[in-house]
Amino acid sequence: MYSSVIPPAISDTITSIQSTGIEAYQRFMKAFGKLAVPVFLSALLSSPGHAATLAEFRVTDAQGRYTQAAYIGGGRVSLQNQDDPSGTELLYDSRKDNVFLIEHADRTYSELDRTTIKSLAEQAAGVRETISGNTTPEQQQQIAGMLESIGLQGLVKPADQSRSRVVRTSEIRNVSGHACNVVRVFRNDQLNTVMCVARRDALKLPDADYQVLESMLSFGSYVAGHASDILGDFGATLPKIDPAEIDGLPIAVTDLDDGVTVVLQRLLHAPDGAGGPVLPNGYSRTTLPGLW
Repeated sequence: MYSSVIPPAISDTITSIQSTGIEAYQRFMKAFGKLAVPVFLSALLSSPGHAATLAEFRVTDAQGRYTQAAYIGGGRVSLQNQDDPSGTELLYDSRKDNVFLIEHADRTYSELDRTTIKSLAEQAAGVRETISGNTTPEQQQQIAGMLESIGLQGLVKPADQSRSRVVRTSEIRNVSGHACNVVRVFRNDQLNTVMCVARRDALKLPDADYQVLESMLSFGSYVAGHASDILGDFGATLPKIDPAEIDGLPIAVTDLDDGVTVVLQRLLHAPDGAGGPVLPNGYSRTTLPGLW
């Protein structure tokens, strides 16, 4: 339909992206993007029988108010919507510094690490450069329409050049019995996120669990730094935050862009009975495709 208007090479590229099976990446980006709200303390669910630490959060968003829980143990954090146990689960493994995308509905899983994320971001940048350098604004509008069905219409826009600035204040609050410092995150000098950050001694987390969450925060920062444009295309926001900048873990977060608030309700510690969350037995491994 568009080949007579859009250069054939560009049209072929768009067709390749449409047929690449990008839905798996959409699920990953949307699910991982939710970590921007509880900011990496992981407001989702795993099996409580394997937990060393349980963290429950109250979440308020456009859909209402609900409770989410995080279970951390054995060097891993499992992330799954407790209202959808048959849906997509993210399993972060701090020892490998990677994420497994588990599809319970079809009993499959795939693996994403920093190399995969970087490659995906580089491919997206290449597509964006190809489109911007070889098409007119009118053609770009048509391409955006072609990509809209898979949520990647943002590839026709310039790359996001916004910069984040983290300001740690001396203001101290108490969240569910835990002292925390107020930290404000600015994007292009506009206040974007307000969080309350608790240090290790205030949370009284086991050293191993605290280090796992710090590691996941670092992984999330890497994703934000390399794939923020793609996250935005999929409707997720993830601030790039260096753990050293905030000196602790966020236990209360307000995202001013999305109007989402997450507040820690309780934090419990239990014996790590079975070594933490694991990949389910009997699931088949799949390989995520490239963009093109």
